[in-house]
Amino acid sequence: IAAMDAEVAAIEPMADSHPRDRWLRARRMWRHIAKNDHQHYDWFVAVDDGGFIIPENLMLLAEAAEQVKPSAPLYLVDQEGHGWGYILNRKGVSELLAAMDGSAAEGFDASACPVPSRTGSGRRVEEYSFVRSCLMDARGVAPLVW
Repeated sequence: IAAMDAEVAAIEPMADSHPRDRWLRARRMWRHIAKNDHQHYDWFVAVDDGGFIIPENLMLLAEAAEQVKPSAPLYLVDQEGHGWGYILNRKGVSELLAAMDGSAAEGFDASACPVPSRTGSGRRVEEYSFVRSCLMDARGVAPLVW
């Protein structure tokens, strides 16, 4: 659906990137979520095609993470920078979107969240390192590893 969203495509143009650029696709996905679903849900899960979720375990993990960092933006991963996907709470999505808009937290680097391009992101087979860089290096949101 995000790929068919013309409004999102205008915000995240292809420029010189390839249509299969995973970072471009991920950015469009998050823009679509921001436009349509962001205020309706507390948690968002990005899963690779090789991953699956057990909802009860996800709920337990989310509850535990909220107890560790109540009312903070949360970015959950199963291991540093790799794996099957990642989980963001609503505030984590807001931080990712702010980084994608070029906004850096004080003392952080706005260029850490790159715009998709053929040379920069077009050859990557994953987008997780970009998500991590946008959240951690541009906004100061460190991943919580479980």
